[in-house]
Amino acid sequence: MIHFGKISEQEFLADYWQKKPLLIKQAIPNFISPVAPDELA
Repeated sequence: MIHFGKISEQEFLADYWQKKPLLIKQAIPNFISPVAPDELA
């Protein structure tokens, strides 16, 4: 489940979805990247 921080899902969809960028830190808790950091360099 994605956490939207301080905004509601309705506000996200109305104000941000496909309209403007939004950074939500830790939106997906306990996410484990499938790509190792050394593969990105």
